[in-house]
Amino acid sequence: MKLAILFSGQGSQFTDMGLDFYQESPIFKDCVDKASEIADFKITSVFANDGDKLSETKYIQPAIVAMSIGIWKMLQNTLGDKLAVEGMVGLSLGEYSALIASQKLSFSDGMSVLKDRAIYMQDDANKVDSKMAAIIDPQIEVIEKLCTDYPNVYVANYNTPKQSVIGGDGEELDCYILGVYEPLKEYTGKCIAIIQRLNDNDDKLVIVQEDKNYTNREIDAMVDFQERFFEHKIIRKNVEFNSLIPELSVSNIENSKEFYLDLGFEIIYERPENKFCFLQLENNQIMIEENNGNWEVGKLTYPYGNGINISMSVKDIDDLYSNLKSKNMKFFLELETHEYIVENKTYQDKEFLIQDPDGYLLRFNN
Repeated sequence: MKLAILFSGQGSQFTDMGLDFYQESPIFKDCVDKASEIADFKITSVFANDGDKLSETKYIQPAIVAMSIGIWKMLQNTLGDKLAVEGMVGLSLGEYSALIASQKLSFSDGMSVLKDRAIYMQDDANKVDSKMAAIIDPQIEVIEKLCTDYPNVYVANYNTPKQSVIGGDGEELDCYILGVYEPLKEYTGKCIAIIQRLNDNDDKLVIVQEDKNYTNREIDAMVDFQERFFEHKIIRKNVEFNSLIPELSVSNIENSKEFYLDLGFEIIYERPENKFCFLQLENNQIMIEENNGNWEVGKLTYPYGNGINISMSVKDIDDLYSNLKSKNMKFFLELETHEYIVENKTYQDKEFLIQDPDGYLLRFNN
């Protein structure tokens, strides 16, 4: 039997990788320390993912090769003559590990070249929003055909029959991943594309096979995932979501949207196919969705939300009130000033109340 060594490429990294070897093996430690001197940074800090270094090419490429060569040297030391290797190969970045391990490149020369390569690639990557995504169990003909729809997305690697990699412009790649198939209302036997995020630095696209049977709950989860991220260019807005966000069932989404826009709310994102809208006014956030029966615990009759008022603070209550007054808005309670005594201190609060088209009671204060 002939033995070959396959060295891994970029994308195989994980937090704390190699730290156990570094602490336990003097051979591995010596290799990593020498690589750190050449790279001009501590490779152990990359292993530990300090400062999110595992996501930066200029750090991770030297770290992966240093780890690979360190493991190779440990194998050599342990197995000696029993390690009869006929050949060495590498996936992408792993080619450098293979060249160094096979002594076609010296360790110092190889790491020096790799250091420059990683810096050049990082500089180039910083110029554009670019991404890569691994596709598991790929349907090559489907992937290649879809790439024609996205001029800046390409098949980067045909790694194995079980995995391919696509890469390119970040936004186009998101469109590709999220729009491989339109969000489905029901499972039809065709493939559904979903993203399985393993960690913050890794997007893995899983092609769900058509010969698998799915429960309605699984189908709903996949459809919901696609729909939540389908309008990615809108959702990418820099929004900090509140920990508590009311979601209101409404009788007519268009009437409600018009009302809340008149109040001064801004549409952060919406899913027209679901008649759903996410709105924000200053730091106040609400979601509205045309009644679909999903959230009903009883019969909805006007006024919706009877017994509840949704309180929202605004910077200038007088200005908002005057603006709504000029639009002839009908108020449930005109602007009033109230005094409250808390722990012997008197506080003043201005507020007015207004009802939305379905009767939800909105309370605005300063």
